[in-house]
Amino acid sequence: MRSIKIIFTLIFTLSTISCNMSTKKETKEKIELDFPVKYNEALNSKMKTSFWKCNDDSHINSALHYYLQIPNNIKPTSLIEKNIKGIDNIKEIASYRRIDENPYAEIQVVYEKIDHEINPSDWLYNLLKITNETIVDKREIVGNAGTYLDVLSSKVLPNSETVISRSTAQKNYDESTKTLSIVSVKVSCSLKDYPKLSEEVMAISLGWNFINKSEYQLSEDLRIFNEEKAKDLNFYYPVSWKLGKFIAKEGALERFAIFNKNKDGESKGAINIFISENEKDEKILVEKVLKRFTENGIKVEISDLELGLNNNDYIEKRWKTSGLINEKESIHNGEITLEVLKTKKSFVLLEMVGVNQEFDYYESARNKRALQLISQTLKTSERVSSVIIESGEDSNPKKKKKGGFFDFLG
Repeated sequence: MRSIKIIFTLIFTLSTISCNMSTKKETKEKIELDFPVKYNEALNSKMKTSFWKCNDDSHINSALHYYLQIPNNIKPTSLIEKNIKGIDNIKEIASYRRIDENPYAEIQVVYEKIDHEINPSDWLYNLLKITNETIVDKREIVGNAGTYLDVLSSKVLPNSETVISRSTAQKNYDESTKTLSIVSVKVSCSLKDYPKLSEEVMAISLGWNFINKSEYQLSEDLRIFNEEKAKDLNFYYPVSWKLGKFIAKEGALERFAIFNKNKDGESKGAINIFISENEKDEKILVEKVLKRFTENGIKVEISDLELGLNNNDYIEKRWKTSGLINEKESIHNGEITLEVLKTKKSFVLLEMVGVNQEFDYYESARNKRALQLISQTLKTSERVSSVIIESGEDSNPKKKKKGGFFDFLG
């Protein structure tokens, strides 16, 4: 159980009247915001007696049929698709609300069709930005189909009331239309009520899933990289990306490149794949790769190289760093991410350079997901070890106590 608690301070204005004069004073109340991620016995018992399973199969698209586990006193207020004011492309497909005198709570279910492969986490980060919500706490969870986000956020309404929300998002593929949608469930309540509702909010936001869950979880097909000049190296990348030419200069590292170009042919990102059989130190390798930028007046600012999660059993170790890159004549900083992968025979350095997410969230998300796919699927002729890859798939449902997708990710 997480022990981190976020403290909010509420300021109440109290009015007093004395001798025909009105004075005001402020009192402060601290509210601790917990971010539970585990079910306890009390919650399990409550869910057995006071929750019901809502199966919403009302949408014309069966890939958007889902179920929720919600308290008995929360009921649907709308099961009709509708536009959301001020937000393009994202649609609401359902809303729910508590119907009695107990503390207010509501649920909103929204979705968006996605043409290219991105992580649900990047999509949800962008939605929170659009809706002007402040992230209070979060956890990112890596699965076979990408990175997911479980996030607690706050928002101050025009009437000065603060609302706390917990949101999750996942994706599902529609076999009939060959399209993929990202769906989000958001559970909200008043800040003052959240401490006593935090476990209920968690149970709703984590305990949902699709009724017709597709095994295929990609918004576009993948192409295999299996070039003869790359020796025994291969990996998968999205078909919307274009493979560049092999670059082999005397005294330099061998390099392949793939490019993210939009429908107008503009380049929005590039991933260079460097292969080094002689280098023995990951930091020196990074310095060698970045030297071509610094020697040409391009400023690169990156964080320290750190060991990262390794979910690929062809890789011994994986290091990662990220930051900003800027040319002198450019007014926008670009994003740069480097991953150094140590295999049995060589170092493979993946370098992603692309548009900044502040400038173009969608293309930045495409770049991040393509880099992740390459890192996750990269193979050589020799395995390093047997690595258990984290997955959101339910391989043995009989052993699971809960039925929600995020319960499986845990």
